[in-house]
Amino acid sequence: MAERGKEDCGWCILRCSSVNTLRLQESLSEAGINAWTPREVRMRLAGRDREMIEQTMAIVPGYVFAPFDRADDLLALARSPSLNYRVWDPESRQMAIKGHPYFTVLHMNGRVRSQPDRSLAPLRAIEEDLARLAERRRARNLEKGAPPKFRAGQIVHAGSGGFDGLRLKVVEDNLGKSVKLMHPDWSWPLEVSAWKLHAIQIELGLSVPSAA
Repeated sequence: MAERGKEDCGWCILRCSSVNTLRLQESLSEAGINAWTPREVRMRLAGRDREMIEQTMAIVPGYVFAPFDRADDLLALARSPSLNYRVWDPESRQMAIKGHPYFTVLHMNGRVRSQPDRSLAPLRAIEEDLARLAERRRARNLEKGAPPKFRAGQIVHAGSGGFDGLRLKVVEDNLGKSVKLMHPDWSWPLEVSAWKLHAIQIELGLSVPSAA
């Protein structure tokens, strides 16, 4: 049983697999339990064109926080073999059965104890800081406009990122924001942001940098 007292307005800690952190928080919220876990937006390469896309990820994978006054409900749900809940489906216009990822409720000294709301303040601050960084990144990308285009076989050099001074060869035409490059000493290609590259035009044996 949960230990109740003056801190009933606090939080209990749920544990789950890292890959199910956001899914558990979302499913509990959908079922009417106001769960929370800090999240951030990161950039990653995706698809055949290796486009940079945003991906929402948990800041503390494997941990979800839920209201302590729902601790008994959460304990009963965690012990249930099905972990199901019912929610209204607007498309079918009827109640639908969905499932939560498996989770456990964290015990301390054999009891579920309330974590005061102030104990989550550092995580909220980190989440807010990362959200501001993501907004600034989006704003910079909008200012850049369309990414420069490079052709397969073209020779380029990078203006930053540790590749200064290297002559790199474009492996294939870039359709997105990143360019696949090779160097004679490399065993595999590397992808670099198109905005960091400059074409090298070879004329009369001289390499003349030109803005892409």
